[in-house]
Amino acid sequence: MLYLDISIGIAKIDRKNIQTMPKYAKLSYFDSLSNKLKNSTLTSRDWWKTFINSQRTNSIPPLFDETTRELEMDDKLKADIFNNYFCGQSCIDEDGKDLPASAVYPDNFPTLSRILVTTSNVYDAIKCLKIGKASGLYSVVDLLV
Repeated sequence: MLYLDISIGIAKIDRKNIQTMPKYAKLSYFDSLSNKLKNSTLTSRDWWKTFINSQRTNSIPPLFDETTRELEMDDKLKADIFNNYFCGQSCIDEDGKDLPASAVYPDNFPTLSRILVTTSNVYDAIKCLKIGKASGLYSVVDLLV
């Protein structure tokens, strides 16, 4: 019975040591990375390369592709799976559907077909343009009028 108690105690100690190993390995990795980045002999290019490489993680787990019925590991294929999913969420079948009546815009609300533009309105707008400014998208210059 004493032998069994000793082996259970040893097993508990071993289990505790194994459970703490990843924590200490992570701490050791970050300590060595910190020391490397603090090194004064490291060139700026090597410093940034080390820093950027330390930031990269593969945080997206493998995804199941519904079309191929396979588990995808490649990042591009996982991005395509996400893209297809979100595109499918945003597609709405609008065929044969009417827009609801709007309380915000009544039937007599001014539209472009109801707005009357005369040449005097255009001249007045051009005269308001500031001299010395760029001509803009349509190359209208105020000095032409």
